[in-house]
Amino acid sequence: MDAPPLAIPAISAAPAAADANMGSDVKLSVVASDPNGGTLNYQWYSNTAFALNGATSIPGATRASYIPPQTAGTVYYYCSVVSVKNGQSSAAAVTTPVPVTYHFSASGTVVKPGETTETVSYSDITRVSDYLYEVTFNDYSWDDINGYYSALYQDGAAAGGCSGVQYGAIRGRNLDWNMDDEVEFIVHVPAAENRHASIGIASLSHINRDEIASGQDNENYKYLVFKIVDGMNDAGLCTQVNILPVEDCAVRTTGTNPGKEAMMVACLQRYILDYASSVDEAVELIKGLNLYAPTSDSFNQEFHFMISDPKKCVVVEFVNNQVVVIENQNIITNYYLSSDQLTPHAEGVERYNILAENYALGSTTEGMMELMKKVWFTQAYTLTGDDAWYSDFTGGSLTVSSPKTAFASAMQEYAAKYQTGERNADLWITTHTCVYDQTNLTLDVMSQQLGTVYHYDLNA
Repeated sequence: MDAPPLAIPAISAAPAAADANMGSDVKLSVVASDPNGGTLNYQWYSNTAFALNGATSIPGATRASYIPPQTAGTVYYYCSVVSVKNGQSSAAAVTTPVPVTYHFSASGTVVKPGETTETVSYSDITRVSDYLYEVTFNDYSWDDINGYYSALYQDGAAAGGCSGVQYGAIRGRNLDWNMDDEVEFIVHVPAAENRHASIGIASLSHINRDEIASGQDNENYKYLVFKIVDGMNDAGLCTQVNILPVEDCAVRTTGTNPGKEAMMVACLQRYILDYASSVDEAVELIKGLNLYAPTSDSFNQEFHFMISDPKKCVVVEFVNNQVVVIENQNIITNYYLSSDQLTPHAEGVERYNILAENYALGSTTEGMMELMKKVWFTQAYTLTGDDAWYSDFTGGSLTVSSPKTAFASAMQEYAAKYQTGERNADLWITTHTCVYDQTNLTLDVMSQQLGTVYHYDLNA
């Protein structure tokens, strides 16, 4: 006759959620009793989501308490408790998964989102060329994000024509924007405790050459550390942001993870470069935030990101307030790549095709620079010979499937302005072309299509 089944252990105290800085251990514990008078066996599990399904058994985690590894971001843990007696095992008593979140705790006055400091420390501004300057930030405050938001979007923007290519451990990037007197900045950030050193390029500075020449202070200087549009850190992690037309997306990104720390998506560049060492770490950081896009009347855009380390490249987009990660995608321009439910606007179609057709050029840093020059805003094939891209600046009516002839009338107004040579907001240029070498940790950058390449070594 079979023995009756053993009773399930009784759990009187379950592990609690925890939030800690790196360097401080978190101890999870469970208290259980065995109604069978046998032996209790414990097994801890981890998961990236609040769920039992898909969890991973943690080798060696077989005691009533467990100290999780210190990994930046949020991981969920639970414990399974089984009674064993006379070779017989009971069904498991399982605790509810609880989140454990680890934060980096930087030294000095470098602080994380949600914290404040009055200290912002940056070097004197150094001129590199007419439209390119250089600055180093030692200390900065995430409390300045609100100022960053208002400074960046105070004038709005109609569109953004940007391109990115990843070939092995080489990243090529064009930032295309309207022709005005705003300058760009090479931004250096030295390493600090739990913060990577990085180099990046800040655009949309709202700082012109005359203001710099005057020697007067400008509040926008302190926001430059957050305004980088592409960059690389000392782990070889590279990231860039491209604008997407909001008409492609039925739902604006208002919050990807309600209840978590809120951050505007444009600030991800700084966050990723400071605190991630790999693509996987960057994705986990992104998924641990409640991200939102700017929704002011003057700025009506969404964003996507290309993030790579020397071995892996992904594109991250936000669709219906969900984080979408696209793997094995090595080219981006300015239309959504993640969903066949979207009707992608035509912005960037020609540039994408040219980059794909000439992709093999990007196998060296010199070749990548030549590849990116093929999609400068002043080089395009057109029906009339006018100097502009058909796929850009045409509003929301044209999509990636529209025939080439459909763009001609939409482009006539823009083409006429290009021919005048007038420098105004309707005329566009590649404000910088850059190549990041993620193996040698170098940056080559050309400003305003002017031909001179400036070389930077992150280790220098």
